[in-house]
Order: sequence, then structure tokens, then C-alpha cells
Amino acid sequence: MPNLATWFTPSLQTISRSSGRSSVLAAAYRACVKLTDERLGITTDYTPKGKHGLASNICIGIPNDDIGKLWNDAEKSETRANSTVARELMVPLPSAWSDAERAKCVRGLGEMLRARYGVAVLASIHRASKDNNNEHVHILFTTRTVDANGVFGKKTRILDDAKTGEVKKLREAVCEIVNAQAIEQGDDWYVYAGKFADVLDDHIPTTHISIAHGKNQQALIDANREDVGQARIELERISANVKSNAAKLGELTAQATIAESSQNATPVRDNSFDETVVAPTREQVLERLRGCPEMAEYVDEAATNESLFLALIEEEPRIIQRRKETEEFEAKRLHRIEMPENAIKAKEQMEKALFSKQTLRQQFVAWEEMQKELAANPPTPAYGFFGGLKAHSKVELAEHSEKLQSANDGMEECRKKAVVLNKYLKNPERLRLNNVYNETFEHNAKVDAQELEYAQQQEREWELMAQAQREREREQAGQFDWSAYLAESDRENAVRRERASATEYSSGGMGM
Repeated sequence: MPNLATWFTPSLQTISRSSGRSSVLAAAYRACVKLTDERLGITTDYTPKGKHGLASNICIGIPNDDIGKLWNDAEKSETRANSTVARELMVPLPSAWSDAERAKCVRGLGEMLRARYGVAVLASIHRASKDNNNEHVHILFTTRTVDANGVFGKKTRILDDAKTGEVKKLREAVCEIVNAQAIEQGDDWYVYAGKFADVLDDHIPTTHISIAHGKNQQALIDANREDVGQARIELERISANVKSNAAKLGELTAQATIAESSQNATPVRDNSFDETVVAPTREQVLERLRGCPEMAEYVDEAATNESLFLALIEEEPRIIQRRKETEEFEAKRLHRIEMPENAIKAKEQMEKALFSKQTLRQQFVAWEEMQKELAANPPTPAYGFFGGLKAHSKVELAEHSEKLQSANDGMEECRKKAVVLNKYLKNPERLRLNNVYNETFEHNAKVDAQELEYAQQQEREWELMAQAQREREREQAGQFDWSAYLAESDRENAVRRERASATEYSSGGMGM
């Protein structure tokens, strides 16, 4: 099954005068050519940039492929100071494809835009930078229809209204073209127009780092990728723990059910423990002790060992007391609760959302710092002899205005996302399920602590019994019948003396 290409993140943006931008200057930068903005009187030359960064330019619906005339006409067709003069679709391209294969795919995208909206299209394919394989294409297209003679018509406002769903349809059309090319090339991946989280359950999105960050952009991108990588590792660990705990919960729940059914069973009364029996015989006591599991193995020996018999009689009340305490413990014993699947899912969703909120906050702070820096250090206007702005000053002012607008747009986008995240986190049903997860987890943690305490208590009791048994064995080993030993010694001494006397008498007689 093909893998989802998570590197494929196309973006659609507008180039508007309200942010100090120009479609002519944007086209010059992307196509790596020299163009003059007739409205601003600014000429920019990005030809040297194209020696290393440009693969090719593809023009669709542009008469005579005259880029300069098209975009100056686009500027002239708009009369308002805040008009949107162009749209840009930025699409990542596979590094494994050749230049010709990438150009074929891009031409298909451009022809789709031309057929769908009647716009003129300039597609500039850029090569990968030295640091990474980021082949991509900037597809700049007009906001108005353009006929074969280059005459501008009506605005394509269908892409301005989010309610129409046209932007989503455009993404789907882009993915369809890229996927068709991938199938033709025999690639084992596919691209998806929606959110990756819809396809991958454990997906954590990265944060978009704008080019407005300048030299810090790559460092911020690397830092964000590292954070997301660590978050994915942590998420995998949490998911593994959740699955492991779920398996343990199932096993312990079954054990608890068996234990509960055993507790509810009707006990069989053992009359041998009836305390109303008066003056039991030794055999009755031994039989009673034999019915006690803790002492049954010692009863046979106690029948002939008086000290062990007395020790068992002394230990019996303590065993009965411990048994009573055990029964009381079992009555108060907590039982595991199976974690609901929807609570587990809600917990994972909440953790993902909280991580996204934290990442969003970091992004907002970065935009805010950039905005403050730009606002505190505006470029100083330079005027010519006749009082007009110098050309380089116009460029500086335009670039500063564009960066400032990007920072403001970034902050506003963060605010909007924060509103959506807060609404997501405050969802009553999701909060309820999250509380269910926390309460169940805390309850089962108490069960674990209680089980551990009970096991330790039993271990201490068995150790005490073993210690008592060792003491009894030492006492038995230390007992010795000294009277019998002395009596035997006296008999042996008398025999030795009698033999000695007989020998002496015989020797004396022989000598006479």
C-alpha cells in the first residue's frame, strides 16, 4: 500500500497592495528575471539568482510569454489601494523526479488553473537548496480572467469566499494531478488534500515558519522538526503504555471478577472451630489445627512433639486474627475498572491539542517579537533632489511594509487558531471523557498501591511464621536429656571398673 507523503504541503496565498506588495516584483523574484513596476517606478533584477535556483519558467495563457506586460497590466486593472493583484500556489515537488518529469506535472497544474478559472499562469520551478531536497514550484496567477489577447476580465472571487469550498476543491485537483504523475512514475507514495490527522492517527503537525524570519528561518524549522520528532516519540510511548495498561486492566479485571465470585460464595461452616466446645481432647485439638491451612503441615509432627504442639496452640489465635484482618481487607478491597476506549481516545486528543496550543504560543511569541522589532526600527525615507522618494528607499519601505504585514498576519492567524483550539479543549463531552480517564487512572493506581501493600503484608506474615518455625527448630535442637546421658555414663563407668578389677585379680594370682 502506498505511503502518505507528509512532505507534500501546498499553500495558497494572495499578493495584496494592503501589505505593500507588488505582483510585478513578485513575478521578477520567482521567475529570476529583470522587470520594471511601472506603477511604482521600481526596476528589480533577479537574473543572477536564476543561475542556481531556477529550473524553468512555464507560461500558460500569457500572450507571447511577456511576463512584464502581463503583470503590469494586472496592476493597471486594479484601481483600489488595497486590491489583491495576484494569487500564488506553492507546491512541493519530489526530488526523485527529473526536471522534465517535474515540468510535466507543473504544466498540468497550470493548465488546470487556466481551464478552471480562465486566469493567466506563470509557474517558476525552483531547484533544491544546498541544505535539503526542497524542490518546489511557485505558481503565480492573476485574480482576473485573461483572454487569448491578454485582455483582463472579471475577478475570480470564488477563491475569496471560504464558504464556497473552492479552495478545498482546488487542493483536491492539485493532489489528483500529482498522484496521477506518481502512479505513472511507479512511485510508492500518494498525496492527500485534507489534514494528515484524518489519515494518520498519530500524526503531529509541524508549525509553518515564514520566510519573513530571514536567516533564522532554517534554524526555527529545524527546532520545530526536532520538537515534533520528540513529541512523536513521546506519543508512541504513551500509546504503548496505554495499550499495555489496557491489557493488564483486562487481565486484572478477570481476576477481580473471580475473586468477587469467590467472596460471594456461601461458606461451609467448620464445627471444629466452634468455640463453645468445652475441654476438647488432644485429638480434637489436633484435628482443629489440621483444618487450619497455615498449620496443617506441622500437625503430624506436633502429635509426638509436645513443644511444637504448645507452639501451635499459642500461634492459633494470631492466625485466626490475621485471617479476620484479611477478610476485612478483602471487604474493603478496591477492584480495577476497565478504561473506556472513548476515554483513552479523548485523552490522546487532549494531549495532542495541548501540545499544539503550546507550539502555537511559541509561534505567536516569535511573530510578536518580529513585529515589535520592525515597528521599533522602520527604514528612514531617502528623498531625491525634487522631493520624491529614491528608488532604493521605495524598495526598503515596500520590503519593511511586507514584513510588518506578514508579522501582523501571522499573529492574527495564531489568534484564530488559538480560538479554535480553546473551543476544542473546552468541548463538554471531551472534558467529561478526559475526567473519566483521569478518575479511572487514579482509581486503578490506588488499586495497584493496595495490591502491593497486601502482598507486602502477606510476605511479612509468612516471614514471621517462618521465623517462629526456625526458633522452634533451634529450641528442639538445643534440648538434650542430660539425666539419661549421666545414667548411661554411670553404667559404662561401672562396667569399666569391674573389668579393671577382674584383670588385676587374675594378674595377682598368677604371680603368687
